[in-house]
Amino acid sequence: MPCAVVRACFASRAAALVLLLIAAAAASAGEIPTDTNAIEQLTPAEARKLVAEFPGANVEFAPAHDTTITTSARGLPLSGLRSLDAETAKALAAYEGELVLGGLTSLDAAAAEALTNGKAYSIYIHGLTELDADTARVLAASKKVQSWLSKLTTLDDAAAAALADFKVQDLYLDGLTVISPQVAQSLSRSAAVNLHLNGVTTLSLAAAQALAGFGRGRDGTNLSLQGLTELDPETAAALAASKAWDGQLPHLATLDTATAQALAASAVQQFNLDGVTELDAKMARTLADCTCQFLSLGGLATLDVETADALADYAGQMVLKDSCRADFFRNNPLTPETARAYAALSGRMLCDITAFESTDSVAIARVFAAVNGPLALPNLKRISPKTLTALIEKKDVVIPLLETLEMIPEPDGSPTDDFIVPPGFQARQRQ
Repeated sequence: MPCAVVRACFASRAAALVLLLIAAAAASAGEIPTDTNAIEQLTPAEARKLVAEFPGANVEFAPAHDTTITTSARGLPLSGLRSLDAETAKALAAYEGELVLGGLTSLDAAAAEALTNGKAYSIYIHGLTELDADTARVLAASKKVQSWLSKLTTLDDAAAAALADFKVQDLYLDGLTVISPQVAQSLSRSAAVNLHLNGVTTLSLAAAQALAGFGRGRDGTNLSLQGLTELDPETAAALAASKAWDGQLPHLATLDTATAQALAASAVQQFNLDGVTELDAKMARTLADCTCQFLSLGGLATLDVETADALADYAGQMVLKDSCRADFFRNNPLTPETARAYAALSGRMLCDITAFESTDSVAIARVFAAVNGPLALPNLKRISPKTLTALIEKKDVVIPLLETLEMIPEPDGSPTDDFIVPPGFQARQRQ
């Protein structure tokens, strides 16, 4: 090969190498990546550069089940970081915005101290799988740190005691499946408004008694234990004594009468017992005594007449699966014996009744009139005078305006008299 060609080839390769070196230098000098969540490691120098140059962004993330957060335009997402030393934490803390550090699985007290003493005004650390007491004390002392700790699977008493000082709206500890009485006692002193322990599947009596003290003396607090799969009467009674417990037990698979009696004594606004798949009349009568406004029994597939009749004494709003209602209505025609059950299973909203034309219509109407709680028949069109008279004995029954109803002969063949409007009934209808 001629010397000139060799020199040209060498020069070309040298130029290419120079270009590669320039590109590598530019990369290492580094522009901020489009997706900062892709950053898995940061030196203090890199953190300072990031803080100085990152323009901020709206960051949407889910720190806990059924919870979505969107930061302001000054969010800095760094969920790719798994660990953080104190010097790098100090550099990041100079960012004037919201730090999203959901990838951190552990954090020592020194790094926590550095993070919380900077300019960042919100710090989201929701991926921690371990937490020692010293770090917990630092986090609890800061108003900047958000309290989603749902990936913690263990919590010792010292860390729990430190977390009790967390002055936050919500303290999420849904990763815990069991808590000791000592931890429960510490958490009962939490300054949080809402304490979430939805991963706990079993609860000892001592732990329940301790947790029952959560929120004592404060209005508007909430204790959530939705993960419980079993509950004995004594533990149920301890929870029922709590003014903060929310009554949500959607995963409780079985319920005995003694436990139901303990729960019925609670002052909660609603009970969710969607995990219960079987209910007998005795237990139904116990639940019907609840003073709560909502009773959800969405796990029931079928109900017999006696059990459904017992539920009719419940004065609140009952939630059932549509298939459960449909099965009952299909297999049990409307009679005086099933009328109370019809009212209960329909939520006292009897939309399917358009006429009273059976020979026992008056008896059915009398049963409806005695039902506990408001009752509505919004689609009623045809009714006899005696049946209507029996029905409107109920002061809180809602029916269409009288002038829209078609008066029919008495279905049982008895004489048909004129309907006499009771005093004040028309005015009551128009209220």
